[in-house]
Amino acid sequence: MKEFKVEYLILMEDDGGFCNCKNTFNKLLQAHSDIKISNKKLTYKEKFEVEYNLLSGEVENKKQRFFQLTLNAKCEADKLDIFVQLLRDINTIIPKSGGKQETLVNDISTFYSLESYPLIHRIENTMRRLITTFMLRKIGTSWLKDSSPKEFKVAVEKSKRKDAPQVYKVDFIHLADFLFKPYSIHDTKSLIDKLDSAKSIESLNLEQLKSYVPKSNWQRYFSEIVDCEDTFIKSRWEKLYDLRCLIAHNAIVTKQDYEKIKLLVDEVSNRLVKAIQEIDKISVPADDKESVAESVVSNMNSLYGEFITSWKKLNSMIFSLSKEFDMHVGERQSPDGSSHRVRLPEHVIFRNLAQSSIITQELTDKLSSLQRFRNVLVHSNEPLSNQDIEENIRLISECILNVENAFEKAFANHVIVDLDDDVPESMRGIIRAGRVVFVKNFDEQDEEQKEREDLVDNREFHNKRELVKYISNMTGVPFDNIDIRS
Repeated sequence: MKEFKVEYLILMEDDGGFCNCKNTFNKLLQAHSDIKISNKKLTYKEKFEVEYNLLSGEVENKKQRFFQLTLNAKCEADKLDIFVQLLRDINTIIPKSGGKQETLVNDISTFYSLESYPLIHRIENTMRRLITTFMLRKIGTSWLKDSSPKEFKVAVEKSKRKDAPQVYKVDFIHLADFLFKPYSIHDTKSLIDKLDSAKSIESLNLEQLKSYVPKSNWQRYFSEIVDCEDTFIKSRWEKLYDLRCLIAHNAIVTKQDYEKIKLLVDEVSNRLVKAIQEIDKISVPADDKESVAESVVSNMNSLYGEFITSWKKLNSMIFSLSKEFDMHVGERQSPDGSSHRVRLPEHVIFRNLAQSSIITQELTDKLSSLQRFRNVLVHSNEPLSNQDIEENIRLISECILNVENAFEKAFANHVIVDLDDDVPESMRGIIRAGRVVFVKNFDEQDEEQKEREDLVDNREFHNKRELVKYISNMTGVPFDNIDIRS
């Protein structure tokens, strides 16, 4: 048998008449036909008895009287319903009589909070287990370890859990973002470029276009192995979060709250456990792994998210700039001897742009530094402070301005190439530059022309594209600004 204590502090206006002492207060409660008070005992509905204690006095300098009511029930948990009914009746009587009450102690709420907490704890750790298992076995990012990683400063804003593994630093509500927050594995700018370069609707690949649609990790990887919509778990996780807040903030937790928690935990737990059990059936394409890792890091902390968003914007600008000079792809040999064009790694693109003087070496060094920082943030356990992240966000802003200037500089100039008309007949199909003029524009009405005799060197090309790419690399002028004249 357990003891449950409930204590109220009640204020009444002291007008010299109604409810001006303990006796009149007792009579007020006993006006309810189910309540009887005698010898420090309160009997409810002739079958439920609690210890009854009442203190009373005047509120200093106020025409008010306080009543401090304490009820102690010794009963089993399955008898709490009738105690709750008694409290509900008292809570109805007091306000109707002009009283204002505050709850000082409520052991019933404490009991249901203590019963609920292990359920919340269990489902929270099941979610963390799913995230950890998926990241380790399918993404392979080094920032998530089986054992506790090195201290990682402030993974979640205001977090005091500095020594916990990373996934344990993420707040309850943000854990769901890993599964349910939609994101695109492709940059929006590349979609715009694809649509802009399309000659007709028929030239567009529908499946490729669909790959730009933002999807959650649940939709991408888990929906095939667990027969459940992501909205089913997401909505229940949000309800659990609200109920968890009641416990965390010492609010009143009722039996109904406890039963809701039990139901929600069972519904969510079954799906998460099945996802863990079936995780070997998930296959994550190599090209998607970096996007998944960035998505997880972005959801851990808004500052992390701000850096990743800014970095992706800068990276997209660099990629767009490199495309103007055909420096974004390279040739790769297949096992069968054929070749195909593949996207170059970022550091190679940075180097190519710098070698062609399209961007400065100083900007290249900054970009390389930011790329290393991004890799540490996404993949490593190396400690990073908020100050480190904020400084690199500022550096990204500087680089974005520099890249914008590089765009303006590049497109301000153009090149005129006259083809060599003295190519021998025996070299049919070969073209050479006969004259190259670099035109530097200062404004709409002021330009400077310079002969580039160093580029007229009998170098042979099989088509105009080869010639344009060579001239672009040597002058830092985009393909579209190079005019080939026969």
